[in-house]
Amino acid sequence: MVDARVVIYNENKHRSDLVDLMVKYATWLNNEVVTRYGFNLFSGDIEEGMKSFVSRVTSIEPPDGLILMLEVDDRPVGTFRLEKVEEGVGGFNQMWIDPEYRGRGYSKLLLKELEDKSKEFGYSKLILDTNEFNVVAQHLYKKSGFKETGKYPGKTYSKLSDLGVKIYMEKNL
Repeated sequence: MVDARVVIYNENKHRSDLVDLMVKYATWLNNEVVTRYGFNLFSGDIEEGMKSFVSRVTSIEPPDGLILMLEVDDRPVGTFRLEKVEEGVGGFNQMWIDPEYRGRGYSKLLLKELEDKSKEFGYSKLILDTNEFNVVAQHLYKKSGFKETGKYPGKTYSKLSDLGVKIYMEKNL
């Protein structure tokens, strides 16, 4: 029997695993962007960039946000970051599950924990953005009650937003 659970990021236990997951995510994303739009999303070495990114985002603490890790048989195989956008509004980013572990319902487990933590932090709305080519994620979010919307005021977006290839969604909790 598989033991799958969502746990709060622990710097000592999860740092190298989070970097590894973020490198896989960034590499996948960059490959998609190069294939579809003809440019590199990241300048420089992706692994070094993700180490720096992880150093920045792991300082977030509840109720302003947190990082959760998906563990399967005690092995970290997925992650996402929840952050406070403004009073009552949470946003989530970098939801990623190792491709080897997809198709097993783990994303639903992550989304349930996301919503539980959001309510615990007093968020009444969740927002997200995803890429137009990430059809699987769009389907998951819509099935989970997210609706398409426009850009959320006051939130910073990536270079892809300027290309008009992002899908913005929200869900009232």
